[in-house]
Amino acid sequence: MEENQSNQDIEFIKEKVKERPLNKKKLIKRTLLTASMAVIFGLIACLTFLVLEPVFTNLLYPEEEPEPVQLREEDIEDEMLPEDMILTEAADGAGTESVQSGTAGAESDRRDAAQGPGQQEEQGPDAAQSETKGDGTENEEGPGRKETEDQDGADGMGGAGNTDATDGPGGSGSAVSADGPENAGNAEDAAGGPGGAMSADGTGSMGSVGTGTSGDGIGGTGTGTLSGGQETVEKVELEMSDYQRLYRLMYALVQRNNQSMVTVTGVVTDMDWFDNIYENQGQASGLIVADNGIELLILTDNTVVEEAESLLVTFQDDVQTSAQIKGQDAQTGLAIISVVLEEIPEETRENLTMAVLGSSGSSLLATPVIAVGRPLGSAASLIYGMVTSSDSRASFVDHNVRLLTTDMMGTENSSGVLINLSGQVIGILRPMSLRRENEAELLTAYGVADLWLLIEKMSNGAVVPRMGVTGSDVPVEIHTEMGVPLGAYVTNIQMDSPAMKAGIQSGDVIVGLNGTELRSFSEYQETLMNLEPGMSVPVTVMRQGAEEYQEMTVDVILEEAK
Repeated sequence: MEENQSNQDIEFIKEKVKERPLNKKKLIKRTLLTASMAVIFGLIACLTFLVLEPVFTNLLYPEEEPEPVQLREEDIEDEMLPEDMILTEAADGAGTESVQSGTAGAESDRRDAAQGPGQQEEQGPDAAQSETKGDGTENEEGPGRKETEDQDGADGMGGAGNTDATDGPGGSGSAVSADGPENAGNAEDAAGGPGGAMSADGTGSMGSVGTGTSGDGIGGTGTGTLSGGQETVEKVELEMSDYQRLYRLMYALVQRNNQSMVTVTGVVTDMDWFDNIYENQGQASGLIVADNGIELLILTDNTVVEEAESLLVTFQDDVQTSAQIKGQDAQTGLAIISVVLEEIPEETRENLTMAVLGSSGSSLLATPVIAVGRPLGSAASLIYGMVTSSDSRASFVDHNVRLLTTDMMGTENSSGVLINLSGQVIGILRPMSLRRENEAELLTAYGVADLWLLIEKMSNGAVVPRMGVTGSDVPVEIHTEMGVPLGAYVTNIQMDSPAMKAGIQSGDVIVGLNGTELRSFSEYQETLMNLEPGMSVPVTVMRQGAEEYQEMTVDVILEEAK
């Protein structure tokens, strides 16, 4: 019985646990539902991040906007002449004092020379009085006779030296007293006679500075400024040492200008016949034209950067940084590239200077210029020369550019700029790739004044508009004699251009663009540069009819220049 009880006690251990059947469909549904919810929530999170991330980034790290680039014209009249460079260096080296024409120095000398206050010089019963008033003294020596400040020895042999006289301690002017042979090149001593004069001996009397003066003879060649305001300049004959000094000064000018020049390298990866990869590098000179606060903007040759896979900029201290294309113009062959300022070492940045752009008008004919950059195809090369022609123009679509021809020979890889003797950039060397077959290998440059708006557009990353017109100015003689209206004369229309689609024809004269009256082709290109692609602008043209020109207005939808 006990055995049965034991068997009953362990019987439950032998019971098999009943397994619950697995619902596969329900499990699959729950798995799919969970995966779907995960995907949905993930998409919502990604979308929220993409939408809100720029907002939070701008709040935490506000992005600085680059300042718009505006080029400034420098006056060509400020250009320094070669002789001025020599005289300036001579004056600085010798420590020459500045010429003073004020009344302070003159008044001090007059106190020592004049013997009586208010004394006047008389020369006969009919002599007129010599008065000193404020600035300049007139000395009269008889009826109807008068000498001015710049007259030397009027009666007699005539003094060759600069002789200044004064008529009393209270005057601030100067007079010339010389009325006889004994006064040739020599003034009377201030010895107590009425109206005693002061001897001009080239020692700085009357506030003037004498240089190389023979003080007591006929051959005096004093240099100075009379207190009356007139200046006498000594003639200087140049010697061989002066020419050597002149070239040293011009080379020093080039070295200063080179701080705004860089070397641009375009790297292109290629493969040879044996499937070996190699790098092909093309180099051109670059000109630093602007700094927008974030980037350094450099004008360079477009043929080097247009197909480059990467760009490198080498500064004067051999520091290299990467660069990016900012803007390109296929017609002129120019491009703007940018370098992030933060990537340039501080020491290099301190030595950089912005290029100073000068004028480039027709007055540049026979102007001495220096070609800097890579005019001979190698870095830091330079050529001295002059402008031989400035009247021709390169005709492009929607704009013309003045060409400056020089007497300097270039090479196939020439690039750089032309500067005048004041260090102003007056021309951008034209790429030799754009040279015609029959054109000599003389260096030719684009006048920088005709490129300002284009450089500004590319520097600001703006798109250049295109209407598709090639033209020129209407000469005043043609306007007067033949009655052709003043404006932008259309010589050709680009195929499939906005101008052709609007019905503008060759021979038309554009006299108005977007409400602006035009009287020349330069005014047309300036007005067009201030517009944007995609704009629909009214264009007023004058078209020749049977008897006279007829006015008509068409609407042109501008496109982006290619």
